[in-house]
Amino acid sequence: MCITLKVCTMPKKVWSEFDKYLKHSTRGDIKLSGLLSDLTSLRLSSNYRGTTQDFIADWMNKLRRYEQVTPFSVHFPDPLKKTVLQNAINNISASNIVKTNEQLEIVNKGRRPLTFPGMLQLHMMPIFL
Repeated sequence: MCITLKVCTMPKKVWSEFDKYLKHSTRGDIKLSGLLSDLTSLRLSSNYRGTTQDFIADWMNKLRRYEQVTPFSVHFPDPLKKTVLQNAINNISASNIVKTNEQLEIVNKGRRPLTFPGMLQLHMMPIFL
């Protein structure tokens, strides 16, 4: 229940202003460019202080932030998300095993490729800790 109409609409106005700032300002363009650069160039390495799951969670948070402030038409399709994330975690042997097994299943058994959500689920399993 709202105390006044002003109190009820204030969060919407704040979000609207923030959304407008990110979509139409130079500073917003720079932030979006940085998010996009992070999404496509980050790589999990031995210098990362955390688990594979932590890295994936950080990457997914960047993806969520990018998709919140961009139109749906410029969101990555799931197959591209899968490829970009696979490239980001490619240095991990367990990730390479998953990728190799997926390719063998496709070629030898005619199975379909893993979906992006399916790949995420596999990489959040304890084997990747």
